[in-house]
Amino acid sequence: MAAGKPTEAIPLMKRATVVEASIKYVFRSTANYGLARALTAAGRDEEALEAYRHAVKWDSKTRDLDVNGPPFYRVTTDYALLLSKRGKIKEAKALYYYTLRQLNGLQSREHEPAPFLVIFDPDQNGVCWEYDPVRFKVANMMLRQCFEDDPQVIEQVEKMAPDWFWPVLYSADKMDPVHDALVPTAAKERQALLDRAQRLAKPGIERDIMRWYLDRIRVAPSAIKDKSPMTEGTLRLAQIEVVKPDEKLLRSLSVSDE
Repeated sequence: MAAGKPTEAIPLMKRATVVEASIKYVFRSTANYGLARALTAAGRDEEALEAYRHAVKWDSKTRDLDVNGPPFYRVTTDYALLLSKRGKIKEAKALYYYTLRQLNGLQSREHEPAPFLVIFDPDQNGVCWEYDPVRFKVANMMLRQCFEDDPQVIEQVEKMAPDWFWPVLYSADKMDPVHDALVPTAAKERQALLDRAQRLAKPGIERDIMRWYLDRIRVAPSAIKDKSPMTEGTLRLAQIEVVKPDEKLLRSLSVSDE
């Protein structure tokens, strides 16, 4: 975007979308994503939603969405939050669930230090939150944080959802155990975060997640840097029906490769 001037950026990005569309056999999301962001910043939400639709493709082979160019999680979380802002709740949740599927699909604790199972529809295998715009934004922010670490985002999330254990556990996990062993105050700080996360974890799946995490660390303290997947979360996610792709809905939110 041109130095924070969306009205100046819009015509430039529109021309870029034409160029990008002229490239045969290659789907690209970059120009339409840039246009969507500029239109959103200019308060032209409905036009922005149409640009987002063209930034996302329905892939007939994988039977799911596809983003090519910018980091997919930026596109899909921004798209989800704009849909939420416009009151398109079912559509917003569909984009959120797409991002959630990709997080667990990476099979790495580098992205998912503990199972991330927040959903907005009832299911016994997930941590179900009642939908409201603020909680939905918090979940998207934290989900995006799993892909690009930004301490300021963690601070924002904790302020917006002070009763949620997951960002506290995430912060504890990011601390380096080798460094902690050399600096006693750091070890105490990490333990304080783990204790706080335990207090915040609600009965049910949240406490199960804490137990899985703490049991792993007790068995092998170095596991905090273990990149193997949290299989408990992956298995639970696979059983949550609402997280699975809703083809009809996702097709309406994207362009098709057919």
